Amino acid sequence: MREKDVVITGLGVFSSLGNNVDSVWEDILANQSGVKLIPHDSWLSGHGVHLLSQAVPSSDFSQFYSRWNVNKKVVRNMSRASNMFCYSALCALEHAGFASPSDLPETRSGIIIGTGTSLCDEHQSTPTQDRNPTWFLDTYPNITLGQTSLITGITGFGTTIVNACTSASLAIGQAYRMLRNGESDVMLVGGSDSRLSPSFLSGFSQLNMHTRSDDADRAMRPFDKLRSGFVLGEGAAALVLESREHAERRGATILASICGFASSMDAYRMTDPCPKGKEKAMRWALEDAKLSAQDIDYINAHGTSTLANDREEAIATQRVFGPNTPLTNSSKTMFGHTLAASGAIESIVCIQSLLSQTLHANPNYEHLDPACDINLVGKKPMSTAVRYCMNNSSGIGGTNTSLIFKAENTA
Repeated sequence: MREKDVVITGLGVFSSLGNNVDSVWEDILANQSGVKLIPHDSWLSGHGVHLLSQAVPSSDFSQFYSRWNVNKKVVRNMSRASNMFCYSALCALEHAGFASPSDLPETRSGIIIGTGTSLCDEHQSTPTQDRNPTWFLDTYPNITLGQTSLITGITGFGTTIVNACTSASLAIGQAYRMLRNGESDVMLVGGSDSRLSPSFLSGFSQLNMHTRSDDADRAMRPFDKLRSGFVLGEGAAALVLESREHAERRGATILASICGFASSMDAYRMTDPCPKGKEKAMRWALEDAKLSAQDIDYINAHGTSTLANDREEAIATQRVFGPNTPLTNSSKTMFGHTLAASGAIESIVCIQSLLSQTLHANPNYEHLDPACDINLVGKKPMSTAVRYCMNNSSGIGGTNTSLIFKAENTA
């Protein structure tokens, strides 16, 4: 059976830079960042951490959901991560031209979500017997999937992927394979994560992953010689993927296509990165896309700004692409590290880059670490021809993913 082309027709985002894809992209090109100092009176203050990248408030969720006739009680009982993803999902569906659940093919549409785990820290100050009975549901990683199905009316295939910082990328990749193989016509995919809590902040701090910097403007500096770790962020992003024939049949606007995907494991250590696994993911994605390394014009790197990850990712990139590596940036400079959601948010950045033929800057880049000898975009956005771009993610436990996107008008 002939493999089908897989295209992207809808995007939705919820992040520290806002919840509108176009305005978020404008802010990115203006070198804006969502990184902020933690107020001293915040419950998140202390724990060896000074900075966070919190998503915008969710006060307008109920008004937005009313357009889809979503019950207000359902909205009230959603966790922060579920609210962010459901909002992004409905935005993506509307962007793709689906105005209601009845517009979607009932048995040929599905949902795959990448997410993290919740320790429900926000409930710890309340005695168990006094908590809302639904609080315990937030400990289930698949609760966001169930709530997304409830508000969208999608009744086809659904699953949740919990695989550290590759979760959302794996969700996109698995949906891509399903569509390519003819198992579905439309898939709603992406990721959401909100782990801004004392437990996670102190945990990442003790692992020396979170920066101890208090300079909100310059803390996140991937691949720079003075980098000292990431800033924890939260956010969500959703994409609508379709087979090309289904999208064309209904007259949808095609934004870009996915032409390659691969995942790998390091089999090395739990928290220390290894270039071998990253290299395999990139090579296998190129093989899946039937492309050579020279075809890739741009890489959106995992780029966490930790000493070890950036060094090992640069080594892997050099091994795959040789001395002339593609232009590279890291969107975590703007969003912070959104963990399980990062692959979806950064995929939207890749698609916007293809649409605009513009690469966002690495605004905090000053002095390239000699151990990270790759071709970084400078301190200003760059207009350039981009046919194919690669989005890389890696996670604790030694997982890696590479997604390859193609500009729609590329021959």
